[in-house]
Amino acid sequence: MIDMEKFFDINSYSEKNMPFASELFEKLNESYFLQKSNDVKNVERTITFTDEENKLLEKVYDEYMEQSYIQHREWFNIGFRLGASLVMEVCGR
Repeated sequence: MIDMEKFFDINSYSEKNMPFASELFEKLNESYFLQKSNDVKNVERTITFTDEENKLLEKVYDEYMEQSYIQHREWFNIGFRLGASLVMEVCGR
């Protein structure tokens, strides 16, 4: 049975509390999640900016990525825990 209080505690999905799932996210992120589809690559080629615009966009992007990376890892951990809980329930444990 799922401990609903723990399940809805957002702090339980941190890297500290879910080290295995967080490490799995790291490995998948490096080798799979960061791959780009052909559609994304085609759009990237059509967008051009000046050097000054590129520097500003890189700064904004870096700040965004720093904030969103932790959030993406925790969303992965939520899905991982939910999936594992469902498997355990289906298997009768």
